[in-house]
Amino acid sequence: MLYGAEQPWSRAVIEHALSSGAIGRSTVIGEREGGTTPVMAALANGASGHAFELDDVHEEAINHPGAVVVPAALALAEDLNR
Repeated sequence: MLYGAEQPWSRAVIEHALSSGAIGRSTVIGEREGGTTPVMAALANGASGHAFELDDVHEEAINHPGAVVVPAALALAEDLNR
């Protein structure tokens, strides 16, 4: 997610998430200031996780759920202070 957060296609989503006016405790990876809601953080971090399609893969299911599940789980856990 950290490397993907520097890419222009991810920056557009990150800037949207941070400028939406939603204030919360969830971190957008690669940003030093401010927090946002779990939904916006998961959106931004998920976009960063998919930036190069180099994320995990489950070959039998032919999918890569980590780029969706991990950002959502981290954002929610941070919001719940867990």
